[in-house]
Amino acid sequence: MRLAELQQLVEDACHGDLLQNDEELRPVAQDPHIWELKIKFDDRPYRLYFGEPPTAPGYLVGLHFHHKRTEGTPEEIRRAQNDEIALARSRYQQAEANGWEILAGSHACRRR
Repeated sequence: MRLAELQQLVEDACHGDLLQNDEELRPVAQDPHIWELKIKFDDRPYRLYFGEPPTAPGYLVGLHFHHKRTEGTPEEIRRAQNDEIALARSRYQQAEANGWEILAGSHACRRR
């Protein structure tokens, strides 16, 4: 996947044009308010975590983007992934506690 394809994928997500697919797009098990988009870029797995603020339906807020760790034992990989999700979850909770002030004057995308 080239950079232009990645940009298009994020744009599609921004506008609600992605089809929910259990393999690529789903809520994370730890928090149904946080969604995970699985992306392959140059055969490397990446994850984008985002949320839709309940006080601003239609807006998607990117919470965390990272290269997924694929080396180590299955337990080490799972633990590393859970740490990344915890970071996204912390950002969601912080934004929620601040009334989603990040939306004011931001470049948050809005679904069509």
